[in-house]
Amino acid sequence: MGEDEGDDELEEESLLETPLDKVEPYGLFKQTLSDMSQQQPQFYNQLTSMLGPEEQQVIKSVLEQADKIQQEAQLAASNAEAAANGAS
Repeated sequence: MGEDEGDDELEEESLLETPLDKVEPYGLFKQTLSDMSQQQPQFYNQLTSMLGPEEQQVIKSVLEQADKIQQEAQLAASNAEAAANGAS
């Protein structure tokens, strides 16, 4: 009976997966800000000039987290490629 309960939990978890699980929000936010600064510079400047020091720090932290996640993903991809080449 204990094994059946474990199977039920796995089935429930898989039902909770959505396409949004694959979205990396920090990188998406960073890319959106970058696109906005290039495509709508006046709007971007107006928006960012309204931010207070605490809000600016939050944005900075989010951008740093995006960079960290991107670096980790690149490292993982490089490691996977090296492992695949080593296995060949």
